Amino acid sequence: MAVKFTLAAIRKHLASHMGPKRDWDASVMKDSKKFWDNCAEKYIKSPIKDEATYQQKLAITQAFLKSDWKVLEFGCGSGATAIWHSAYVKHVVATDISGKMIEAARRKAAEAGAENVTFQQGTLDTLEFQDESFDAVLGLNVLHLLEDVDGAIVNIRRLLKEGGVFVSSTSLIAEINLVFRLMISGMQLFGLAPYVSRLTKSQLTSKLLKSGFTIEREWQTSHESIFLVARKT
Repeated sequence: MAVKFTLAAIRKHLASHMGPKRDWDASVMKDSKKFWDNCAEKYIKSPIKDEATYQQKLAITQAFLKSDWKVLEFGCGSGATAIWHSAYVKHVVATDISGKMIEAARRKAAEAGAENVTFQQGTLDTLEFQDESFDAVLGLNVLHLLEDVDGAIVNIRRLLKEGGVFVSSTSLIAEINLVFRLMISGMQLFGLAPYVSRLTKSQLTSKLLKSGFTIEREWQTSHESIFLVARKT
């Protein structure tokens, strides 16, 4: 299945980083922040590629959420999903590495009158939240952008209350078209694409199971993307 090759689509579909794996450090985080700040305006203006699939993901997520829940979304982008879910839960905390994304999200929330959603700039590694302080964590189109996926999953489980759910939508980087991966590799050399992790479906589900989650809902929306709802056990 072909992937639309546009800068705005990178965050949602991304391909493989072909160079050697780098250690996660401040310079990598700085590069990621710079990348997303630079393309924030174009990303925010870009339309949703598949509106029907997006709406179905919202509906599936909503079926797991409860009105008295506190929800964390990391990598929230322009904030649209966090704002939508805020109408059905007690409170949403939404974060993103890009300050420009957060600025746009705050404006959007104010326009929508969403008073129970809070936006913070930062990552799972840099923001300090108490253990077991969230009933649900959302990581949508973001896990494949992280250098340390295993560490992120550990953090997510730590932040979730017992029985809480982790909802993710992830590009299966190792399973997409080789030509597209090579194109992204070239873009990375010029700073036109961020770091991405190569994941297969089995690798991702195995990481979750080994970390103490059970998979409650699995929907492979395409050959290169999977939507999962995992519960902390």
